[in-house]
Amino acid sequence: MELESLFSSTRWEILKLLSKQGLSPIELAGLIKTTSANVSQQLRLLELAGLVKSEKTKNIEKGKPRIIYSLAGDLSYLILASRNHADKKLLNLSVYHKFMLKSWFLDNPEYHEILGRFFWKIQPYLDEIRAIAVNQSKKELEIIIVSENPKQVQNISVEEKKVRLAVMTLKEFDNSSYAKYDLLDLYDPDLILEGKKR
Repeated sequence: MELESLFSSTRWEILKLLSKQGLSPIELAGLIKTTSANVSQQLRLLELAGLVKSEKTKNIEKGKPRIIYSLAGDLSYLILASRNHADKKLLNLSVYHKFMLKSWFLDNPEYHEILGRFFWKIQPYLDEIRAIAVNQSKKELEIIIVSENPKQVQNISVEEKKVRLAVMTLKEFDNSSYAKYDLLDLYDPDLILEGKKR
């Protein structure tokens, strides 16, 4: 099955909603404002392609099992069209892949290289880090790191001009004004930035 044909507007809406949480076909139909039959058909196609998975759960209120759909994993469908090479593939994403792909959504291409170098500096400390985000509201690149041990992480240097590094605990982050900024999370395994980003 060709994956390009899967990314119709309805199927894309389903994928975006499932990236936030698992949902039943009825819940999806209500959010997308279409029929549950249409959603079920789209979900079957997405499941056949390996993009979503289903799980039966007990619905205590009605006493009937219901199916909850969620994303099958962290995946990216890549299309490369460059001189002497054109290809496409479905890629299972590592922490590095997710960090880099998300950074490429920043408008300033200069930041892509800076963040690529930054990842390799921060990578040995990832066990100490709860989240990494960038503040897109400033003229300079501001990297925010949330860590339970900020002193260890503060040793990381950023030699780049126009780059500011803010390292703080989760409590400091929660009490800061960052929640009102346009944050793009680059690393957030515990979803602590959920609700504090765009």
